[in-house]
Amino acid sequence: DNSDIVFFDAVSFADTPDFTVKQNYTRKNKYKTDSGYNIFSAMCQNKEFHSAVYLMLFKTDFIVNNNLKFAPGLLHEDMIFTYQALCFAKVVSQCDKALYYRRYRKNSIMTSSKTKKHYESCIEVSKTNTKFTYDTFGSDISSECCQYLSRCAFNVFNVYGKLCKADRKACRGDLKKFRQYVIDNNAFGN
Repeated sequence: DNSDIVFFDAVSFADTPDFTVKQNYTRKNKYKTDSGYNIFSAMCQNKEFHSAVYLMLFKTDFIVNNNLKFAPGLLHEDMIFTYQALCFAKVVSQCDKALYYRRYRKNSIMTSSKTKKHYESCIEVSKTNTKFTYDTFGSDISSECCQYLSRCAFNVFNVYGKLCKADRKACRGDLKKFRQYVIDNNAFGN
């Protein structure tokens, strides 16, 4: 297969019966082999895009040739990696099977109480994706890219709201600066 990326579904389960599984990784739509950008756009339109890197296989040459790397020290770094990979990929295909089992457990990065590290990582993810989008597409940004940038920015506000009171107070100034950054960069589109 000549695909740069092959994506697939996952089955979610919890460690304990009292823990709720919140994410469904099964796509209802079937996607024909296409460019990564077109696949990304179609999945966004169908509300089936998942940035989880463990739902994809990547050709090594593709990663090396496009200098794709995870940002060190960030949480949610796959939101950068996956987005950039799909924007660069010339050929992406779907394996219409669940090939991964996604375990939900208490106290993981995704299920633990939100910290300043989560908050700061979400800001960096949003800013990195916004810069990448403008550097890559200029002012010709699709509604799907705007939708994704909005999702990244929304994550910042969502995580801020989940911080403890002391952390919210400490981060309030950064949140105001971030809000202005979003407005200045039109991250929510028109």
